[in-house]
Amino acid sequence: MKSIIILESFDGYPGGERRSFVAGAVEDLADDYADLIVGKGLGREASSETAAPAAEQTITKPARKGDSRKASAHENE
Repeated sequence: MKSIIILESFDGYPGGERRSFVAGAVEDLADDYADLIVGKGLGREASSETAAPAAEQTITKPARKGDSRKASAHENE
């Protein structure tokens, strides 16, 4: 089973029976049917939507003491 966020309202036939899917709903669907819905662009996996975003890390090097200019490629010429 996969949790899918429905992106567009539509009627489908999982298991051979008609079922209405509403945009914005989260549905637990069999893997093969979930893959079909995602493949058609009608839904996307909820796990990627609900996962906490990774914290952005910015690594900065401290400037060298007394070095207030940017290095150029021709510095040593």
